Amino acid sequence: MILMGMSQEQPLQVRPLGLEEGDVRKDHVHAGLGLAACDGLTVSISQPLRIEAGEVTATLADIPLDYSDPITFSRRSLSLAPSGREIDLSLGVHRALGPGSLRLRASALMTPGHQAGAPVAYGLWAAFHTRF
Repeated sequence: MILMGMSQEQPLQVRPLGLEEGDVRKDHVHAGLGLAACDGLTVSISQPLRIEAGEVTATLADIPLDYSDPITFSRRSLSLAPSGREIDLSLGVHRALGPGSLRLRASALMTPGHQAGAPVAYGLWAAFHTRF
């Protein structure tokens, strides 16, 4: 069994609390390979949901130089596009064991949180499923 998919949504326009947000584009990509039998192996690679491009603009108060200075406001813009692209790799196995099944999964997250320069994050999960 081979699993592949991609979703892309664009543009998204939201204006909460007086913020002005331009067109925002986001996407999600995943692919996987599975072997179905009484025991199984799963290998997958995916990219979590990520904003590809976008900007938010807000009108904010400036910090006065003196306590008695009048309050002034200025428009400020902030890019919503992350600095990196997270790629998740995982390997999972499951095996029938007595009255249930044991599932193990190991994963590595490259550039976690879509933050460029972030160290690789590793994870290991184990689960035992049974009925009683």
